[in-house]
Amino acid sequence: RPPRSTLFPYTTLFRSRLETIAEAGFSGDEREIIANSLRKLTNRIVHPKEGLWQNDASKLNILNERREQLLSANSDLLERIYWLLEDAKRYGTLPFAGLARAGFIAIQMLKSFVKVGVFTQEDYDAFLGGISTITSKLTYDWAKLDRTTFLSRYGHLRPGTYDILSPRYDEAPELYFDWNKRPNFIDSSSPFSLTLIQMKEIGKLLKFHGLNTDPVELFEFLQAGIELRELAKFHFTRNLSDALALITELGDKLGLSPDDLAYSDIGCFKEMHVAGINSKELLFRSIEQGKSRYAETLKLTLPPVISSPEDIWTFKWPDSLPNFITQKQITAKVVDYKNNVEIADKIVCIPNADPGYDWLFSHSISGLITAWGGSNSHMAIRASEMGIPAVIGVGENNYKIWSEAKLLYLDCAGRRVEILE
Repeated sequence: RPPRSTLFPYTTLFRSRLETIAEAGFSGDEREIIANSLRKLTNRIVHPKEGLWQNDASKLNILNERREQLLSANSDLLERIYWLLEDAKRYGTLPFAGLARAGFIAIQMLKSFVKVGVFTQEDYDAFLGGISTITSKLTYDWAKLDRTTFLSRYGHLRPGTYDILSPRYDEAPELYFDWNKRPNFIDSSSPFSLTLIQMKEIGKLLKFHGLNTDPVELFEFLQAGIELRELAKFHFTRNLSDALALITELGDKLGLSPDDLAYSDIGCFKEMHVAGINSKELLFRSIEQGKSRYAETLKLTLPPVISSPEDIWTFKWPDSLPNFITQKQITAKVVDYKNNVEIADKIVCIPNADPGYDWLFSHSISGLITAWGGSNSHMAIRASEMGIPAVIGVGENNYKIWSEAKLLYLDCAGRRVEILE
């Protein structure tokens, strides 16, 4: 019997957690069926040649090829908008869902290494710090590439990926980047490698738990799972961002501003393309309905989780359990993300873990706080990769308090945030 017996996603319920569902009436045989099913699924995902993530990754190439063909074609705006969004679903967001699951499994596996003692927390941080994702490439390219080339690669990104009112990088580059203060890029990361003892321990665990891979193949999956999750998001948001740009162009031709279009239902553009309905009339109707619904939602505040009908009438904001990234400590002034001129060496507060905020990492920020997001969210992975102390998903209450402070002390190792001023 191996010295450690709790490892891998299928065992997050296995052994210790499977015992807890016995209290809900699951028999020993039923718990064993669950464990075997999760083991089988895990094997299908992590397989080095036939893993489910391989097929999802291949669809990203189709997405990019179709987008280039579509944008260069001599077709009308509605047709391009329709197919950009349709392709984003078929070859972007659907594969991303699978790759995001692979990334989640990779993080859970790494955490399980720490839990059972195969890894130290420093090993965990070193592995994530050595991964090369789109954000590290963005930071490197911003320091090395000329402005035109850089914006051709990353110009589609925007804070608030789904917000038509949020300018793209290439629409307002001066808002996000100071082109006169580009740093000399120094890659301080080093490749992570397992020790011989760790490889032997992991090999024993793989065999004990019936996972059909070896340590080397497993770590290839762990790296690919995390990197491809972020790459898939980068590519499907390009389709989405290009569609929003074309919607803005269409609205301008119809005398509608982006502020007006922000209230429209995205489904009406599909309807206009498929049914050939009068564009302006349909858009005006959609905008009016959107404004009416928005006015209604402004009157409502709901709890993050509704467990009973009574919750909508009276509730308290629950305390959130933040996710602390890295083992570092930092004392720094606090700024809102919108104040990009003065964010260097500051702790920056942003509402959510959105890839459109990757521009922040080009300003040598000292720390990061987000209101929403989990331990496997985009910004959590980015902060780990960049070695930046961060507190992710602090919740509405904490975010309001900490974002309004002037000076904070983040102790990620001690899992605490202290207001100094």
